[in-house]
Amino acid sequence: MAFSPPLGTCSSNVAKAKTVLIGLTWCNENDFFNIIIEGNSLLIINMLKGSIKSPWHVLEIVLKTQELARMANCSFQHSFREANQVADALAKWSIENIDKMLDSSIDLPLRARGL
Repeated sequence: MAFSPPLGTCSSNVAKAKTVLIGLTWCNENDFFNIIIEGNSLLIINMLKGSIKSPWHVLEIVLKTQELARMANCSFQHSFREANQVADALAKWSIENIDKMLDSSIDLPLRARGL
């Protein structure tokens, strides 16, 4: 599943935290459990793990995400940007394709499919 939600005007850290919350909410609503979320922002991953304190402007998002993560048996892992090229391709695609959801690999942009 890939998606590009409208996030409004916000910092990149708030945008990353919001997308994790949106994705985890979708997983919860569709009965997906035992989830591993990988992200290339060590700062956001550490906030979601509770390893570091979240600043006030992202705290509510982090707390909601942590609550959903507990219910879904979810873990968070850091991955380097270089190892996460599909996510990078989807992030670039989402800039021009706001508020779309893809549920098939056939619908993915060519760069995200590795073609």
